[in-house]
Amino acid sequence: MPRVSKSNAAVRVLEEIRDALRAAVAHEPALGRDEVRVVMSWHSLSNVLDVSFESLGPEPPTPTGRTRDLHNIPDVVLDAAEGIIFANDNQVSELLLRRCRD
Repeated sequence: MPRVSKSNAAVRVLEEIRDALRAAVAHEPALGRDEVRVVMSWHSLSNVLDVSFESLGPEPPTPTGRTRDLHNIPDVVLDAAEGIIFANDNQVSELLLRRCRD
């Protein structure tokens, strides 16, 4: 399997986020196996990211087989739409993504 490396800056940011999250919760994982709503608001002028996590209740049983990580889907769709729907994907200022279990 190919090895994927992250830049030192990316690793530092990841660790800073993990440290802040660990300081804010009593136990890990804080929301257990519940389904979770994540809301992120990036304030581009001040370069501040607000993040909230909320339980949506118990996770329903997963059907047998592989399931796709929800967070990878926007990258593919927005990259495909770039140049066709909008000039640059940095124009996207709001994105709503939901996993529907139907």
